[in-house]
Amino acid sequence: MAFRTFRPRTRVTRVGFSAWARRSWLSEPRSFFACRPSASRQKRTHHSERAPARGSPLFVPGTARAPVGRSESERVAQVAAPPRQSWDLGIGHEIDRSLVVIGSLGGGSRYEVFRAWDRELFCQVAVKVMRPHRVQEDRVMDGFEREISIASRLQHPNLVRLLRWSAASPRPYMVLEYVTAQTVAGHLESIGEVSIPEACLLGIRMLSALHYMHSKHVLHLDVKPDNVTMGDPPRLLDFSLAQAFSGPVKLRHTMGTAAYMPPEQFMHGEVTPQSDLFGMGATLYEALSGMRPFSEGDETAIDKATAFPQLVEDPQPLREIIDLPPLLERVVMTCLARDPARRPASALETAMAIQTVLESLGTEELYAWPKGLKVRK
Repeated sequence: MAFRTFRPRTRVTRVGFSAWARRSWLSEPRSFFACRPSASRQKRTHHSERAPARGSPLFVPGTARAPVGRSESERVAQVAAPPRQSWDLGIGHEIDRSLVVIGSLGGGSRYEVFRAWDRELFCQVAVKVMRPHRVQEDRVMDGFEREISIASRLQHPNLVRLLRWSAASPRPYMVLEYVTAQTVAGHLESIGEVSIPEACLLGIRMLSALHYMHSKHVLHLDVKPDNVTMGDPPRLLDFSLAQAFSGPVKLRHTMGTAAYMPPEQFMHGEVTPQSDLFGMGATLYEALSGMRPFSEGDETAIDKATAFPQLVEDPQPLREIIDLPPLLERVVMTCLARDPARRPASALETAMAIQTVLESLGTEELYAWPKGLKVRK
């Protein structure tokens, strides 16, 4: 019998839905719309997409990087010196003259993430700063520019917003809205499983965001509990792996988070919108049950089935773990199908199915769809 990764099961505290629903994304600061780049700022560079015109609501101000010319002695010195992996910025340090660090929010292999005060936008923000040893890597800079190109043309109440950016040396960064709400992963650690009504509401809004992204020909490719926030409205975070598409996308290497990737994503197959639905299904499964749908793999293993158990393993049916509406279980388990053709046809179709579950619970005071969003059945 395969071992499964369990999270501690703790009592779920009652959520004040009325207070939770009163807040609106529309009440959040919009000062970034008034921001205008100075005359000294350079023209934006693009990855493959045309930038929104100045004055457009999707225009995001930024500073492009200058060409880097290094002498032979500088290249030799870079090889000889041990790579510096962190900027070591503490509270009160400046990222640049417009950004002052308030605290650290963690990071990954390519970026450090800080909570900072933005002197231009006059609000708290989250800043992704490229790590110093990655600045000279063309592949990382290309990914940085691709993420900016994608994030700057996405505008949805359930997607984290890119406010501005700079690719200028020595610290390329992007400024994002600071979301105070816990992630689903944080909620599971500190409180426990997400209640069924709240999980339905969360699922509908995240699927609304995915439907919007797919309609703009963008795949997220890293939907997981760490990238989905609670709160009102919940947000889908992190576009660092997002890919523009006009049809099935053939991956050249494995990218994503192992426990939440569909088989086609780590087998270098063709990823489609159904790949994002797999990640959404895995996130809802864990949110509802407190456990991951698949056992933990060994990413260092040569054998793919050992590294990624979802290649050969089926998730335990949710009804064997918790008591939940049959339709909700069917939606989540269908999203986790190994074959993309057996998953739901679209994010919108999946959201409408969960909406039916939510209506059957009699929670009429909960509004699943963001204000202004038109949903066609």
